[in-house]
Amino acid sequence: MYARYLAVIALCAVLLTGLVPVAWAQEAQGSNAQRLEVLRSKLDGMKRSLNSAIANINAQESGDKEKDKKTPEAEAITRLRGLEREVSSIMSDVSSLRVKVDKSERFEAKDIEKLEDSVADIGPRVEAGL
Repeated sequence: MYARYLAVIALCAVLLTGLVPVAWAQEAQGSNAQRLEVLRSKLDGMKRSLNSAIANINAQESGDKEKDKKTPEAEAITRLRGLEREVSSIMSDVSSLRVKVDKSERFEAKDIEKLEDSVADIGPRVEAGL
C-alpha cells in the first residue's frame, strides 16, 4: 500500500522537476516590450557609465595643459567615444523597434534577438573599456 503512494509521489516529483525549467524558460522571455525595455535599460546604464568616464578623463586632462594626441588619456577618450557611439547606435535601433511594438506594426522576432546579441557583445567591451 505504502509502496504505491511512494511510487506515485516519486513519479510526481520527477515530472514536476522536469517541468520547472521549461516554465522558467518561458517566463524568462517576457513580452517583446519587456525585452526591449530591458535592453534599453542596459544600454542607458552603459551610456551613462561611458559618458561619466569620458567626463572624468576630460577633467583630469584639462588640469594638464599638455594637449598631445598621443597621450594614453587621449587614446582612452577616443576608445570610449567610439564605444559610446556604438551604444547610441544600438539604442536608436532599440527605440525604433520599440515604436513598432507599441504601434503593433509588423516586425521580425529575430530583430529583437539580434539586438540582444549586440547588447551581450558590447557589454563586456564597455566594462573592459571602463
